[in-house]
Amino acid sequence: MALARELQQWNESLFKILPPKRLETPAKIRAGKHYTAPTPSPIFTGRAEALKFLEDNFFGKEQKQRQRRAVLHGLGGAGKTEVALKFSEEHLDRFDSIFWVNASNDHTVEESFRDIAECLKVSGRHLVTAVKHRLASLSDYNYLLIFDNADNLPNLATYLPGGRHGNILVTSRNPRIRDIVGGIDKYSFEVDRMSQTDACDLLKRAARLSPEDIVDPETEKVARTIVEKLGYLALAIDQAGAYIANTCSIGDYLGMYEKIRPELMSNRGFQGSGYAASVYQTWELSLGAVKEQKPAAAELLMVLGYFHYEGIPREIFETGSAAFVRASRAAGESGLTHLGKLLVECVIRCDPPSTEKDPTSPGGSSDSASWIPYRFEQAMKTLCSYSLVKRHLGYYGNSPTYTVHPLVHCWIRDRCETDSLEQQRAQCTAIALLQEAMLTDESNGGYALRGRLISHLDAWVRPYLDVEKATIAGHTDEERMGVLEAAGLAYHDAGRLDDAESLREKVLQWRIQNLGVTDPDTVQARVKLAMTYRRKGDILKATMMDEETLRLLSQSDTEGPEHPETLQAMLNLAWSYAEGGNFPGAEKLEREVIAMRSKLHGPDSLEVGMARGNLGMTLWREGRYKEAEEEFAFSLKKKAAVYGKEYPSTLLTMGNLSSALRGQKRWASAENLNREVINIRTRTLGERHKDVARSLANLGVTFLEAGRLEEAHDLEVQALEIFKETVGEYHMHTLDTMANLGSVLIALGKEVEAVDVLESLVSKRRVVLGEAHFATLEAMTMLGGLRGQEEVLKQARDIERKEAARKETEAQKEAEKVTEVQKEAELIVQSASGAATSNNITKDQVKVNGLLLEERKKQREELVVLGFLPDRWNILAISSFVKRPLALSGLPKM
Repeated sequence: MALARELQQWNESLFKILPPKRLETPAKIRAGKHYTAPTPSPIFTGRAEALKFLEDNFFGKEQKQRQRRAVLHGLGGAGKTEVALKFSEEHLDRFDSIFWVNASNDHTVEESFRDIAECLKVSGRHLVTAVKHRLASLSDYNYLLIFDNADNLPNLATYLPGGRHGNILVTSRNPRIRDIVGGIDKYSFEVDRMSQTDACDLLKRAARLSPEDIVDPETEKVARTIVEKLGYLALAIDQAGAYIANTCSIGDYLGMYEKIRPELMSNRGFQGSGYAASVYQTWELSLGAVKEQKPAAAELLMVLGYFHYEGIPREIFETGSAAFVRASRAAGESGLTHLGKLLVECVIRCDPPSTEKDPTSPGGSSDSASWIPYRFEQAMKTLCSYSLVKRHLGYYGNSPTYTVHPLVHCWIRDRCETDSLEQQRAQCTAIALLQEAMLTDESNGGYALRGRLISHLDAWVRPYLDVEKATIAGHTDEERMGVLEAAGLAYHDAGRLDDAESLREKVLQWRIQNLGVTDPDTVQARVKLAMTYRRKGDILKATMMDEETLRLLSQSDTEGPEHPETLQAMLNLAWSYAEGGNFPGAEKLEREVIAMRSKLHGPDSLEVGMARGNLGMTLWREGRYKEAEEEFAFSLKKKAAVYGKEYPSTLLTMGNLSSALRGQKRWASAENLNREVINIRTRTLGERHKDVARSLANLGVTFLEAGRLEEAHDLEVQALEIFKETVGEYHMHTLDTMANLGSVLIALGKEVEAVDVLESLVSKRRVVLGEAHFATLEAMTMLGGLRGQEEVLKQARDIERKEAARKETEAQKEAEKVTEVQKEAELIVQSASGAATSNNITKDQVKVNGLLLEERKKQREELVVLGFLPDRWNILAISSFVKRPLALSGLPKM
């Protein structure tokens, strides 16, 4: 509180001296006119749109017969004051007088009204009231009254003169000030980032560059980089230019900025416009006021600094509130921050009260609670009132997202660097919120939410979590691994498979070393890593991982060969076999699982139905559609009986069954079943859900194969639009639908459109999967089959050959490693046996290449269980290029 009061006093004393340097009255003011405003900066640049808005508002035809009012709002340092000054100077002759009011607080307003009273020859005890009455009574007096910096002036309305004449302009960081001034959006304008051209021109003028430097292309290139770094913020650009003019060349500034940004943005000594505060000081004043009003909002702003500055979804805080509820139950609310308490208060228990004296209260359980965003939105509203944060409505059920100006984002991190406690608190809160959001259940929109978190993971989580022993993810390595695991899930779902692979490998390595190879968490980490390998098309690694998982579970004392986890591992391995083209191996494993589950649960059980659904998928891939139909039909019957028809897994199996019917050219039956899935998903999920898009895409494939090409085209286009909206342009579903659309366009003979779609598809799959992935090669093959694209087909064949050669070489090297290790192990055992006999030492004490035998064995075991060395070499029937079905059916979820 003491700091906040000190900041407030600084605020008042600071703005008492505003405007600082430009108090002279313009020479062209005629006798009888009054002009109390300072002149604009001599290097004022651009802002044509804002000036046009003011001209239209104050001089437009529709503005007659009323008092004309306008609001300029925006972030501190955006240039609101300068726009108002420039407008007043350019239109001196169109107003009888222009009065400037420093609206920082009531005291500065009264001082300004005292100056106006002298101009109007008004006196009395209540000068504010007297000035208002005088202005209201002069019906033919065309004045302009400018209230500048009306950020903390809730009673602004009491200072506005009445009457149907006159002009009032207000500048404020608070966009809601328009509610006081007029309440109509059309009379307010946001002064935001400058255009790149205007920003570069301002920088060059502020830096006082020579005419030769101004037109130099290299200078222009550097200037563009600088203004981009500064977020096109007028005050920051002005400061940068002044620094360059007095200290260094424009080419050296970027290096200085990267090294000493906090000093550059905080130094009031380098100013070109005469503004009383530096960029960072301007925002410190705003933060001080926020702390006074709502401490939780100030903490919230610090946390926002550790997300990406754009597209921060409110769901991060909604899902993350669960972590703070758990913390409050474990240690009580006394240990929570202001923000933590606010988030707990947003969670309202929904179960009926046990007594009349037990009202609905905060902190409900996850099963019986709802999130009421009112208090959270009040905190955000406080930040928005200073334009430190912007609120946007998005495409996701009208759930809002938030944006922080890039330079404000830098300021938050820079100020946290000076306070290690505040920094750690903000970082840990951001990580906890992200982890909860990444683990959101699919039934609560987790899949779509994870896709929206990727930019925040890229900007913040990845760079820090790669640092060994980083404490921001928790105080223990186990907590840190939990964050890495959640991030791996988000990257996997988003198709960022290299990132997912590196994170999941790191989690698996740590759990093997610290929890053991058979720990349930280790097994799950192995399963998830194999999923990423499969999706990347690295079938050999996936298969080796699944084989090792199955071996460990089968030999485990706690699981054993008939344990549910072991049987699921068999299905996972069958999945890898099928992905690699080893259909006989996959079918054999799946039938073994069916037999064991029949023995354990009965032949008509749901468990058997699940396994038969997997078998149906393998048969379908082989083109054995009739047999696949039988398996899908049985699986569907069991799922519908237990879960109901609207359950996601049931609908997935219905889609698979329609694909089996399509394979038999039973178009009508396939269409009817697919439309039933679409209707159910549309009713339960909404028209714009990704699962609805999957069903539309599948129906489009049915129509394609049935020759109903125009209908197929419309469905694929519709599905593609929904996918782009819900999961993004680079998601696997989006890319597969682009492939579907390309096939339809080729069938329609629209080769020009097909080339556009397939070129985009190839480009995106290269980014997501790499050029050697079979899906990328599939797209290149489709594109290369069109006229004029023969070179693409040649490239695809070259890549296939190189990839096949690489895999063969890699396999030979791995086989040689295995042979070498096996021989070495035999020699070690023989040597250890002889040494132990002659020297009375144990085998465990024998050293090999500086390592004890047991350490050497452990090192090799770790390589084996990670999949980098196979325990036993198993050559699979893996083709270098496996064509996937077009339909987005996928494997049934177990």
